[in-house]
Amino acid sequence: MPSSSEVKRSSNGSLAAAMALLIQNQAAYVSDLRERQKEFALIHRELEDIRTILTRHERLIAGLSNAIADLSEAIAAIPRKIGFKPTSDRRPTDD
Repeated sequence: MPSSSEVKRSSNGSLAAAMALLIQNQAAYVSDLRERQKEFALIHRELEDIRTILTRHERLIAGLSNAIADLSEAIAAIPRKIGFKPTSDRRPTDD
């Protein structure tokens, strides 16, 4: 049977090994956490870039919609501006 001093040394060795493993695991965790934080920051920056692009596209589409409406009105006004009379406004001719 091991003596009390041998048990104490053995348990101290186990405690020291457990503490060393805990410290090693904590260091690995902190390193991994830093890496994840860097990745998250990159994703966040990319998301902000995407939002900026979407906002710009939204403004462009709104501008195009307005331009199409203006163009439609201008096209509809062309016959009137060049003096075209709709068939209901024409007088029959004696041909």
